[in-house]
Amino acid sequence: MKNGDSVVRTASDAPQNNALQRRESVSIRTEATSLPTRSQTMDEFGLDLSTAENHLERATSGASIDQQVVLGILDGTSDPDEWLETVMSGDILILSVDGDLNELAKEFARPIVEQGGELTHFRGFLIVTPPKVTIDTDRL
Repeated sequence: MKNGDSVVRTASDAPQNNALQRRESVSIRTEATSLPTRSQTMDEFGLDLSTAENHLERATSGASIDQQVVLGILDGTSDPDEWLETVMSGDILILSVDGDLNELAKEFARPIVEQGGELTHFRGFLIVTPPKVTIDTDRL
């Protein structure tokens, strides 16, 4: 269909209603867009895959394959050394805080920060990351 072509639909396509027959005219506009063709190469798009691969290698180097997010409850019943060991092994903790945060986290918070980890209290949860994993709070 070309730009400006129109399609005419009649009410006779629908169940007949003797009291009312309608005729509608619907105009469909199409606009030409420039879509890539299969014959275009990556150079025409300005893609540099070798640079992208280098960025990916740098971003993933040093990342532990076994790294995981560990969920838990910070209520004083777990040994603080358990939380410290979890984070220092490279895992990320998300702990639901049940009680006084300062009191509950005092045994493991300072050693984690001294080692380069981060702690952030967000909506009742304590997020704890190991060294080299940052918590981005710019959108809060």
